[in-house]
Amino acid sequence: MKTELQNSGYVVTLGSSSKDTLPGASAAVSGVIVDVTCNSGHSGKVALIGKVRKAGKEVLSKNYSAQGSAKSPFDPTPEACAKSLAIALAASVKHFVAEVDGLLAAQ
Repeated sequence: MKTELQNSGYVVTLGSSSKDTLPGASAAVSGVIVDVTCNSGHSGKVALIGKVRKAGKEVLSKNYSAQGSAKSPFDPTPEACAKSLAIALAASVKHFVAEVDGLLAAQ
């Protein structure tokens, strides 16, 4: 999530607080992975809940889910499953960051 936010031009400061009161902070962004599955056909699915707090109020809390596939011609392997899950996670995070962009740009 940090990398995707930085790729969108945000300065990211990591912290363990859900408060967005750091000097210059425009929002507090967090995410929790809630589901990870990989089937024998090399297809992976990742679901996460993305949250945004701004001015002390939660302005976004939404479930983001995506699927990914490594499409290996070989029998299912742990490596193919891992790659499918990485693709799915990246897609889920990109959907979330796109919504964060729209939300923060509008406010």
